[in-house]
Amino acid sequence: MPRIELLAWSEARAHAEPIRFAVFVEEQGVPRDIELDDQDAASLHALAWDAGMVVATGRLLPDGHIGRMAVLKERRGQGLGSAMLSALLQAALRQGHASVVLAAQTHAVPFYRAHGFDPHGGEYLEAGIPHQDMTLSLGRMLLADCARLAVDAAPRECMRGPWGAHCMAMHAVWPTLRLIGHVGGPAQDAGLFAQAVALLGGAPARVLISGASDYAILEQLLRAGGAGAALGEITVLDRCDTPLYLNRWYAERIGRAIETQRSDIVEFAAAQTFDAIFAHSFLEHLPRERWGALASRWQALLRPGGVLAAVFRVRSEREAAADVGTRRDAADFVPYLEKTNASLPPRQQLAVDRTAALIAQHWRTRITSPVRSAEEVLALIAAAGFKVENVENAAAAVAARPGLPTSKRIRLIARRA
Repeated sequence: MPRIELLAWSEARAHAEPIRFAVFVEEQGVPRDIELDDQDAASLHALAWDAGMVVATGRLLPDGHIGRMAVLKERRGQGLGSAMLSALLQAALRQGHASVVLAAQTHAVPFYRAHGFDPHGGEYLEAGIPHQDMTLSLGRMLLADCARLAVDAAPRECMRGPWGAHCMAMHAVWPTLRLIGHVGGPAQDAGLFAQAVALLGGAPARVLISGASDYAILEQLLRAGGAGAALGEITVLDRCDTPLYLNRWYAERIGRAIETQRSDIVEFAAAQTFDAIFAHSFLEHLPRERWGALASRWQALLRPGGVLAAVFRVRSEREAAADVGTRRDAADFVPYLEKTNASLPPRQQLAVDRTAALIAQHWRTRITSPVRSAEEVLALIAAAGFKVENVENAAAAVAARPGLPTSKRIRLIARRA
């Protein structure tokens, strides 16, 4: 396997420049005076080492462009380009890019398609060589990877705790349900995260994520935090190991340190209070008789003036029962999985039959205690000692399930009194 180094131009130039001249200038006829440019100094450069020598190079520009991908002629077809591209994509994730773009020479389009890139626009000439612009959504790439990971991890991780038989199917397929468009998730409530993070001020805040199905809340929280200093230590808490495992996996991929705790939130005690708590569609997963204890625990875990940002799905008992009763057969999900696979590179494609069976199992075994009204939520929060600062009635549609009603939601920001 090649060793990939990521270096500044000052460190990479002595190795990268001869390869670029050999491939682009000598082999492809690119004018020597345009091969090196002023973007090199600002870019991160990949060097692929094999058998003690550098045999390939590429670069990542500050704006998320990947370019100057070059492998020595005698070393092509050995996986060097894939290894180098994977390292540059990992670097783009850690830099916070939502997507990456590149100008592929047209003969290399199949290579980039195999890594999930999609072409856009028409072909054009650059330095006399036909090119095609291509884009890769890093968020979708991560979600597809996570969907496969969760199916394998949940049967192991869920069974570490007492709730395994109840939650395994849900945790195995939740990233897949997001990928195929059958659930919306926190991305549809990004505005709430941004509002709450803005209230935290400039000092790094201690944040608790109360309950998770996968890494979606963490992803939205970090996007809302941007490059600012508002977010400090982040703790993800759940009573099952699978979502904690998926959050650690995601955090490692993007280069963000987090803490994880396996605990029932009602029983969780922290050494220090938190500045903010984030929760999404969590209440309905607890029996109604525990709701008061949950709200009181949120209040106790926050410092005075601390922020609670939460989304609650609102529906009647009849609507909840109807939703649970939909699409119980695995065969109902196969077309959605196959359609998604058609848009993914082979290495990310889903195991259709196994995944469909797990989705059907999840749909059959869901147990919910639906939130019935905004008034019910507001009374619960007020009784626990919170002052509501903002409440918004919202709706979210799930594009892949047009036959189902729009999901009603309450987006709430409150402070501990």
